[in-house]
Amino acid sequence: MIDLCETLQASKSAISTSTRLLDEMGLIERAPSPLPRQVYFRFAPGGWVTFMRMYLRMMASLHEIAERGLVLLKDEDPALRERLQEAHDMFSLIEDELPALLEHIESQRMS
Repeated sequence: MIDLCETLQASKSAISTSTRLLDEMGLIERAPSPLPRQVYFRFAPGGWVTFMRMYLRMMASLHEIAERGLVLLKDEDPALRERLQEAHDMFSLIEDELPALLEHIESQRMS
């Protein structure tokens, strides 16, 4: 943990809290340490897929927010809606395409 504190210029408590959270989320796991009384972590197997599934949930929430915004702006100047429509379209595409890609990645990892 000392290495992380020095490298990231963060306190021990901040590193401890972050590693505990990442561990609980299934993104990292403890790894054998070559040094006594040292705790090592590594990215967990399947951690990237886990991370991307969390990202997908966030994109779904943002997609919903963008949809609500477009409804609220439906009678406004199209120029006001342009960036929100762009975000909406991007979130829609991510929601449509990413699940199948993650399934494909998981199936390859399992075989």
